[in-house]
Amino acid sequence: MPVIQSVKVDWFQVITDLTRTGCSLQQIADDIQVAKSTLLGWKQGAEPGHAAGEALIPYWRTVLARRRCELPFKIVHLKTRSEAAARPRHMFHALFKSAQI
Repeated sequence: MPVIQSVKVDWFQVITDLTRTGCSLQQIADDIQVAKSTLLGWKQGAEPGHAAGEALIPYWRTVLARRRCELPFKIVHLKTRSEAAARPRHMFHALFKSAQI
């Protein structure tokens, strides 16, 4: 079966970018109103829910003075079409699918 690629926000890199500016994990967690353990989970590979991810993105943009289109992304390889259909599409999927990254 063909392998499907999906593009997702690289939450590890987003959080690492923030901590490299001097923000502590506790400060970030407090500012976006999540538990520090939740933030650590995202850094270790868990996916934030939509609202939480949308809270972290503007925080990252403000601290780093970057645009949304500069968010770090990663390519995820899915094994089968049925597995890809079972996962929600990321809002940038169509953009990067057409770019053939």
